[in-house]
Amino acid sequence: MVCTNTDDLLRRLGHTPVLPDGTNMSVVMKKSVTPPTADLFDQVAAGYTHVQKLMRPAPALIAPAVYQKWYLVHPHDSPFRDEDVAVAQAFLKSEIDGERLALRHEVGFTVQHRCAAIDIFYVCSWRDNNELWETLYYKPHGGTFSVAPRDTKTATYCVWVIPAVAHEQRAWLEFLRSDRGAAARDAYCRDQASGRVG
Repeated sequence: MVCTNTDDLLRRLGHTPVLPDGTNMSVVMKKSVTPPTADLFDQVAAGYTHVQKLMRPAPALIAPAVYQKWYLVHPHDSPFRDEDVAVAQAFLKSEIDGERLALRHEVGFTVQHRCAAIDIFYVCSWRDNNELWETLYYKPHGGTFSVAPRDTKTATYCVWVIPAVAHEQRAWLEFLRSDRGAAARDAYCRDQASGRVG
């Protein structure tokens, strides 16, 4: 979909780009935007160089009453080995069996993401029809698995993980809009993405 402006985007999404009083929505949006000052972008370090990573599917984690699609996200020069995936999946199975990870009668996906000196595991499942729930684990290279601490404001997804989450959102919507029969369930489980991310 190629959209040339806000009106075009709203029309293509099936929305009328006009407020109840007849005001053009794109005019209101343009008028209400004040350019932020440069200091609001200080979260990006001056010396930061951004690189792409690779995203690819791996065999699913299948446990009693749990089905987790599996994604690997890693730098080009630091791929995950099969052993890394097996160790991570064995750990998550032990968390499920020990009832430390509350996954029961659920489907979803896990993103195993390799960062500089740590691997992060986003364990996501669909609940209450249309909600994505998450438990976050991490494992320093050469270290052990831990549940990530959470504060009142915490990091969610980085630019490399968002493509997997976005793909899974679309796949779940396809399932929700289907008859949700055997073919639709199979299609959801088979629907994964791969490619360069970030």
